[in-house]
Amino acid sequence: MTWTPILWLLAFVPALIALYFLKLRRTDAVVSSTLLWQRSLEDLHVNAPFQRLRRSLLLLLQLLILIGLILAVWRPRTAAWLAGGRNLVVLVDVSASMAAREAGRTRLELAREEALKLVEGMGEADRMALLAFSGKTTLLEQLTGDKSRLESHIRRIQATANPTNLEQALLVAHSMAEALPQPEVVVLGDGCYGDLSGLPPEVKRLGVRFISKATPLENRAITEIDVRRTFDAKGRTEVFALVENLAAAPARLVASLSIDGELRDARELDVPADGTAPVVFDVTSVEAGAAMVALDGADPLPADDRAWVQILPRRPLRVLVVGPPNPWIDLVLKASQGMTRRRVSAEDFLGLLGAGGAEDAGERLAADVLVFDRAFPPPAPGADGGAPAASVPEPPLPAIYIGCEPPLPAGVAAPEATKVPVVVDWDRTHPVNRFLVYADLYIEESRVFRAGPEYRSLVDSESGSLIGTVRFYPPGRRPVPAVLVGFDILRSNWPIGHYSFPIFFANVLEWLGSGSDVGQQARARTGDPLVFLPASAKDAASGAVFRAPSGAEVPAVLEKGGALVLGSADEAGVYELVAGGEVKARLPAALLRASESKLIPSKTVDFGEFSVEVRPGGEKTGRELWKWLALAALGFLILEWHVYNRRLAG
Repeated sequence: MTWTPILWLLAFVPALIALYFLKLRRTDAVVSSTLLWQRSLEDLHVNAPFQRLRRSLLLLLQLLILIGLILAVWRPRTAAWLAGGRNLVVLVDVSASMAAREAGRTRLELAREEALKLVEGMGEADRMALLAFSGKTTLLEQLTGDKSRLESHIRRIQATANPTNLEQALLVAHSMAEALPQPEVVVLGDGCYGDLSGLPPEVKRLGVRFISKATPLENRAITEIDVRRTFDAKGRTEVFALVENLAAAPARLVASLSIDGELRDARELDVPADGTAPVVFDVTSVEAGAAMVALDGADPLPADDRAWVQILPRRPLRVLVVGPPNPWIDLVLKASQGMTRRRVSAEDFLGLLGAGGAEDAGERLAADVLVFDRAFPPPAPGADGGAPAASVPEPPLPAIYIGCEPPLPAGVAAPEATKVPVVVDWDRTHPVNRFLVYADLYIEESRVFRAGPEYRSLVDSESGSLIGTVRFYPPGRRPVPAVLVGFDILRSNWPIGHYSFPIFFANVLEWLGSGSDVGQQARARTGDPLVFLPASAKDAASGAVFRAPSGAEVPAVLEKGGALVLGSADEAGVYELVAGGEVKARLPAALLRASESKLIPSKTVDFGEFSVEVRPGGEKTGRELWKWLALAALGFLILEWHVYNRRLAG
């Protein structure tokens, strides 16, 4: 707002008052006698151009009209916590929990309402940047004072099926705010945020303000789903789902199973308050298909009441074990259905491998997966029969290395030995760790690895990684995955007193036997990437797209190893990978996150050294008063007209 119009209007105030100082100009008139006009003649003799200002109701009303117009043009507003001339960075939460309904409205609708209030309260000098965040942060509008653009973006914001990543959103906000004078960061969401103590100190100093109208809600959710094959003689295939009751009272629910849209089974289950209950469906008769488990009844968040998993066809797997006898590994392999196995020494392995290339190693070895148990092939001889190479050769096939020196890709540091490592955590998202808990695992000694871009840790100790995965990229071939187990299982209680041992090996062999380090995913969580490795390079080069459950198509990204990747599954349901006009794969994605299904907002957000209160809406933004001032000026004008006309009539 410029001051020029106000200064012009202020100039009318002294002008109006000056009019009331001026005397009336008298006109000459002929009268019969001046006797009766003597008093007026005396006034005329002492008359001056100006007179003393007298009390005047008309002057008061006219001044009020003028002041009202000046203030209306000035556009004042009520007192606000956010003063004028602001630089606002507004973050709107669009994660899955924002789709929860509160009294007929979603939490996102409440957040949009608060965002519109912030825009309404912006002054002429205020600017706002608008961002939406869930698992990723998206810039919707750069810093601008254009209210119409901001309002348009806010009304189009939609909730996703992704988890919340507030830390990343605040890092993005800091990168924008550090170049602004006195920036103000406002987070509009449901207050369901975790610990933010790990943020850098400069981000914590932003002075973030949290606004949420969310209230605690009780919810039931499917937080895990998978396909598993039993280890008994029958070799059953089962769909397993975990149902969580996020409420203070026990619940009786009905879980149903559908295969490719056809209802197959339903089970009633009792879930304790704040507890979980598993549900298992036998799908041995199903060769392949997309399975969906759904919960009946209505709750605030429908997105977590359904989950999908892909039943993949079982195929025979050939396993070649390299190393001395090991009864525990032999027992696990014998119990696994649809698998052939044999054991050879490291020297015999080299003889079987021969001098051929790695392309046909599977046929020459008659194997799909290699297991190096406390043994590994010696390095190949050097040129002209010289000394062998210094490094362990890369595996020609997917392999698992147990208690031996493994090959390592470039960029992965050599492991170090440690005594009696204690397991502190494990990667629960990796297929190898399905249905596994590594607590109470005792290990005498182990190699420990360091996680990095080329090494993914599966099981961690205080000293480093005990079990992890790496990938090798042979020229012109698919990536070759390998699982590294840093310790000898015979020097641990793993095969004797730990139920996770046979399940771990079954998971590893199934994962490695898929033919790549990714294979075709049985299921994924929303927000995670979807990955598929086609059977041929032709499929990878035919303009493949991922078709979302809503029908939207996103081009697949071709990675260097030949895998087709969708960066993020933003919808819950079954995605289709379409290449050359044909559906090559179906990839399910579901929420499967208890943190999003728990609809209990926090009263404060913990930053470590301090906490910030979450305000329950009603953020003051300053309300403009120019309309009321203009109406008041109009009212005074009508009153002034009425007083003037009464005087004329009197």
